[in-house]
Amino acid sequence: MVTRYQLLAAPGPRTWSDAGPDILWRGSGASAALGATLKRDAGWRVQLETAPGTFGDWSRELTRDGVLARFGSWPRPFDRARFRVGRGAPGAVSVLRVVRVAIMRAPTYPGGTDASDVMGALFQRSHPRMVFAGCFVCKGVVGHPGLWSQHAWGRAVDWSAANLPGAEVGPANAACTDWAVRMGRLGQLPGHEVIGRAGNAVVYASTDTEWEVKPGGDSSHLFHTHVSTGAADATGTPPCAA
Repeated sequence: MVTRYQLLAAPGPRTWSDAGPDILWRGSGASAALGATLKRDAGWRVQLETAPGTFGDWSRELTRDGVLARFGSWPRPFDRARFRVGRGAPGAVSVLRVVRVAIMRAPTYPGGTDASDVMGALFQRSHPRMVFAGCFVCKGVVGHPGLWSQHAWGRAVDWSAANLPGAEVGPANAACTDWAVRMGRLGQLPGHEVIGRAGNAVVYASTDTEWEVKPGGDSSHLFHTHVSTGAADATGTPPCAA
């Protein structure tokens, strides 16, 4: 299972999105992101969702560190359970922050790595209308003779918008690419390179570019987002070609 978190710093009228705008944080990242929004040192309360739509009582007043300690020990009882943070007197607490847990079953891609399986789970949760388009494929990089694709090691996942109605393909894939790049910038992506779409162009970003988006890549990436998983490219000849 893969466990990640989504954070709403100001819930207001906004509803949760399982599409690109929401970052899926690792536990440490979620704790740091939550802590960064708690500008006051004390006076916070927390409330936990114990069953879908049912919340326990608000806690006593806590410091910022107390809130983060409660978050760290939160039992996360079910997928999409919520951890609320608020301020106010008992009976009049205003909800100011909400963290929602995402508990996902990772796929098992034949020939893929653990990081690729995790990437598949994140794609599925963040962009559920798009579809899996490949992990392990013993092939080279299009247009670069002699250079093996990360797919040949099972160290890449493609997520495609080609299944959607024509007018939706470009915007959906661009949103997916943007989400993956933002995940990379925040250190929450189980990968080191993204290739996909921005507007009507193919673009890429990676740890090598410090996640700056640059033009370039095969035109097939107008229709799907590619993530090379792991910390760096595998090099040499993959076992499938030995």
